[in-house]
Amino acid sequence: MSSPILTDYRATTFEDAQRKWKEYKSYIDSIRHRLPAGIAQIADAEWRYDAANSKSFHDASLLRVSILPRQFYGDDFIDIEMELLGACEDIVTKIGYKSVIAWNLAYTKAANLELNQDEFFITEEGFAHRIVWVNGTIWEIIFTDIYVNQTCYQPNGD
Repeated sequence: MSSPILTDYRATTFEDAQRKWKEYKSYIDSIRHRLPAGIAQIADAEWRYDAANSKSFHDASLLRVSILPRQFYGDDFIDIEMELLGACEDIVTKIGYKSVIAWNLAYTKAANLELNQDEFFITEEGFAHRIVWVNGTIWEIIFTDIYVNQTCYQPNGD
């Protein structure tokens, strides 16, 4: 079990932020063998934290979040899907959390939520994804697996 490294800490200098990023990468390396493929592929991917990369989650705006109940062989499950519009407004990222165990999607009156920081870690219950929005709102989702799909943004749905 672990606790957040990046999202519980506010870096005051670039060097400080780099130090925390290295600490997070070391943590991910130490647990990589326990991670589902979906997390292992993106947990410490450099593009996720590179604001110049259009795939980056940083400064992405929330387009939609859905809580989706489903049944599988008579058992009830909850999945959560989130869509983010990249900061460059050219990429839509769909994140799907499978078999969600717990979630806290704190309500906020902000008309436009922009992602500031996020990280993955292991809890006693499962895998966690913590998101800190620019306005300080924190979301946390605990799940068993994840998928991420990125596509070009088509504003007219074409």
